[in-house]
Amino acid sequence: MRLRGRPLFVGILLLLTLPVPTFSMPAVSPRIDGLFPEWTEKIQARADGEYIYLKFTLPTKVTLQGAPHPIRLFLDLDDNPETSNAGLGKTFGLGPDLVVTFSPTRRAGARGSGVGVVGTGISVDGEAVSPGRLGLIFAPITEARSFELRLARPVMSTGSEPKSLSLVLAVASEEASDAWRSKVLQIRLPPRTASERGLRAIPDGGDGRIRLVSWNVFFARPLADPEPFARIFRALNPDMIMLQEWEKVDGRSLAAWFDTHVPRETPWHALTSTGWGVALVSRTPLARLGLAKVNRPEGAPADDFRPDESLRVVAARTDTALGPVEFASIHLRCCGFAGSWQDRARVAEVKAIHRMLSSVFDARESIRVVGGDFNLVGSRKPLEVLSAGLGQGGGDLQPAQAPLVGDEVHHTWRDPRSRFTPGRLDWILYDGAAAVEAESFVFDTRGLLPEALADADLALTDSDVSDHFAVVLDLLAPAREIRRSDDRRRQQGVARSSAESHPK
Repeated sequence: MRLRGRPLFVGILLLLTLPVPTFSMPAVSPRIDGLFPEWTEKIQARADGEYIYLKFTLPTKVTLQGAPHPIRLFLDLDDNPETSNAGLGKTFGLGPDLVVTFSPTRRAGARGSGVGVVGTGISVDGEAVSPGRLGLIFAPITEARSFELRLARPVMSTGSEPKSLSLVLAVASEEASDAWRSKVLQIRLPPRTASERGLRAIPDGGDGRIRLVSWNVFFARPLADPEPFARIFRALNPDMIMLQEWEKVDGRSLAAWFDTHVPRETPWHALTSTGWGVALVSRTPLARLGLAKVNRPEGAPADDFRPDESLRVVAARTDTALGPVEFASIHLRCCGFAGSWQDRARVAEVKAIHRMLSSVFDARESIRVVGGDFNLVGSRKPLEVLSAGLGQGGGDLQPAQAPLVGDEVHHTWRDPRSRFTPGRLDWILYDGAAAVEAESFVFDTRGLLPEALADADLALTDSDVSDHFAVVLDLLAPAREIRRSDDRRRQQGVARSSAESHPK
């Protein structure tokens, strides 16, 4: 096909080998973090008792929910080409019962965005399928060639339990409905199971550690609905907090909120800036780093819907059990795709923030940390720019791993009403040369078992108070012997058997 007179190669490569042996898979499910350690060239699709998993690789980079052409996943859930619940009839030799479209177009000539789902007579947990009900999540949400995804196993209205399903991926274009399509994959389906997901206790920061939390609190909602936030802050027991969207406060009133709702023996300390909604809170006194007002650079316009004339950044230094910590809270421009004006604005913002932090992060023995809502839905360049050279001696910062508690996925934002799938918008970067990541996680009260909720005085729905989850990072001095948090899987009890796929 051609666009504007130039050839455009669009395709999906499923890295498969023939034949596939019939042995059972190890009891480890993909983490859905965009790193792919659980996948091999032989295994590109699999299923377990709850979910279907798929890895695919594109010949060129795309932002999957902002691609120039729709990308469709056709699933024949009963593995019967003569039946279809998606109203398509026989398609690519399948009878599709469910079609998931990435970047569906909503008007002629426009770039699509988000995800669409078509399927009748099928359900998840008794409710009609939708992107939210389907439990669809993929990684990375930034521009990439390779992706991994997970979706819940739907139930057919017939009540039948097929032993396999088939699927095809296809890229559509204006010129053709199937500019490219993959081979047909067949996945063997093990019996359905419902594993017990969740933590039995919130990870404890422990002695010799400092705990940092970053949280976008959804348009200053703690002012109107304080108790869910207060319960979470009390349960997490942080030493330092990086906040976003907590507008309508100054440092004094913010510290007073914490003194009232998260009381301690000594008062809290807080700082804000003229940047909309960003703030820092700490158990120990804060010394501001840099100016309270940082001007926006060219190419990074203010948001028209809020007081946004300044860059959303605030930085401070504080003394901790590990020594001085220099940390910052940031909030970058929302939305777009790789190369969009919003993506370019994020890059411009983060370059200006990097210049500012480079000039004020100057304590020789300090631990440097930057956290916030990066809105990383286009390119990864903002993350790469901000990480570069901010550590001690000009070293790079590194991201905290931070999986979702009680699950094997990495995301920090979700909105069941949105056409966009859950994604990793929030990050904490830290200087790995100055401190060790002892533990990190994304906190969702729905990821706790009932005994953990009761012990921490939490309600199951407390995390629903914001569309973002709190990101938690525990740091330890490098010389201290630690036990890494990789054994979290055993505590969560989320490892499940899975079945291998093979070409049909």
